[in-house]
Amino acid sequence: ALNKDGGTRRKGTHTTMKNATLFRRPTLAIAKARNEDLGRALNKDGGLSSILTREEREDLPVGPESNFSLAMGAGSNVKTRTEGALRLQYTTCPAFSDEQVDQIIFILKAGLGLFAFGSPTHIIAGEMTRLHEAFDLPGTLMLDIGYTAIIVNVYCGPTHILHHTQGFGLNKTNDIHHVIECVVDAKTKAQDIDMLRMLQAVDNLVNRANDFSHWEWQLAFYVFPMALSIAVFSGSWLTLATTASICAIRLAFSLCIKALGHCCDGFSEFYERFESRIRAIHVTILLPFWTGLLTALIGEKIFNMELSMLPGVYLAIMLFYLPALELINGGSEMINGMHVGVTRLFMGILETMYMGCSLFLGWTCATSSPMPTSWPSPGGLPWWLTDNGLFAIPLLAASMILFGVQKKASSFVAGMVAIKCTLLAGDILAELLPMAFWGSMQYPFFQTPISMIIACA
Repeated sequence: ALNKDGGTRRKGTHTTMKNATLFRRPTLAIAKARNEDLGRALNKDGGLSSILTREEREDLPVGPESNFSLAMGAGSNVKTRTEGALRLQYTTCPAFSDEQVDQIIFILKAGLGLFAFGSPTHIIAGEMTRLHEAFDLPGTLMLDIGYTAIIVNVYCGPTHILHHTQGFGLNKTNDIHHVIECVVDAKTKAQDIDMLRMLQAVDNLVNRANDFSHWEWQLAFYVFPMALSIAVFSGSWLTLATTASICAIRLAFSLCIKALGHCCDGFSEFYERFESRIRAIHVTILLPFWTGLLTALIGEKIFNMELSMLPGVYLAIMLFYLPALELINGGSEMINGMHVGVTRLFMGILETMYMGCSLFLGWTCATSSPMPTSWPSPGGLPWWLTDNGLFAIPLLAASMILFGVQKKASSFVAGMVAIKCTLLAGDILAELLPMAFWGSMQYPFFQTPISMIIACA
């Protein structure tokens, strides 16, 4: 329900949204929306019991109020573009009624929501076009989606240039797709839709609190590289210790900054200004530099690790920051004929190049040994810890938190176990298929009791 847990409170003409959730039971809500009246489905359990008027919506932002972004460039936040400013542009366009303006704003909100939380460009364009056709708006939808902006024009109306950064939010993109499907399905069945209700639904959905708390996210952020060093890169205990040491140094630095902010009144403001100026080079230059420096100092100088094992340390630290989303979405957009894919691929490659150069520079500042660049050597740990072993479970759990998978107990556990069993079964079948059936049970895996316990778990 939208109003559950302090959903929507009125304060003058402003709206405060806190912990509001559109669907507490997504599968049930979508099923009802597709088979029953859409309004009753959204209004279940008292949700949306008080709908804001157009006048009360004037100061609401068009796009999500905030999002976590790892993008190299930082576009201006769309918070400065309000619904009232958009409606004012249509006062000189008699071709559009108030209801149609609501529909256009709904298209913009849905598109910006998908854009802000990591959907590929061709998916966003397809969903916005579906909504335009479902609403039967006059003329055609002129749409151009760039690297940090969406440019929209409907028929002879004003042209909207809306900027936003891109981040991760898999659960929110999934919910936005559900809402779009509900609206299109209702319009196909010629059902009446209260657009003010739908606008408020999208607002509560994209601006709702994260499913995971700040401390859960921080815990996953530091567990992820440590589990990665064993589960993926098959490192040793020294690899894990080096990775944990670097994570501890980063955590200590963050705690020191926070403590200084509490002690010194002006330090927090100073650091925020300083951080905003270096944000563009934080991921591409500063983080790789210190990672290379600390890997050489701790791994080689303190723990005397073999050079061939050290790539497992700096790769585990840097993997989360690599522009994989940029490269994957860029290739997908190019295949589907979207020109922004070229820009996205170029920016991803450029960011990777900067990260590699900074990593190498940090390494050379700490040691004269050649920097190893090949796949890390195995650390000699037993198979039930590495690869798809026990360390894969915290890795999967941390990944689901960091990439915004919805916090549902059933889906969380089922998804983690399903992925785990799929990976484990893939390795087993790869070894068993070439063998004759009569000899398959002689494979050592089936003779180790602990392996069966792990597989069942």
